[in-house]
Amino acid sequence: MKFPNHLNHIAIIMDGNRRWSQLRGLPSLAGHRAGLKSMHSTGEYLGNCGLKYLTVYGFSTENWNRAPDEVEGLFQLFTETKGVSGFAIWDASMNSPKMYSWQ
Repeated sequence: MKFPNHLNHIAIIMDGNRRWSQLRGLPSLAGHRAGLKSMHSTGEYLGNCGLKYLTVYGFSTENWNRAPDEVEGLFQLFTETKGVSGFAIWDASMNSPKMYSWQ
């Protein structure tokens, strides 16, 4: 499959990884790992199809309300992710929004 020339960027919102793990009686982080694995294969497929840019939304402001160990685990997964040029988190709930980024 090849994308039309005018299509060079797709954005995906990851959702449901924790529900997936809960339905299987697994810890939340297992669901996040499974979602990340799925996102890797999706990214590879899209890249092989000629897509230039893929934006993945994997953390929302609601995620800050989760257990600290789950939030820490998500950040650890982000930093371990291979093939990613960087990621950023913008926390709009702050009085003065800040951009956090890692390379």
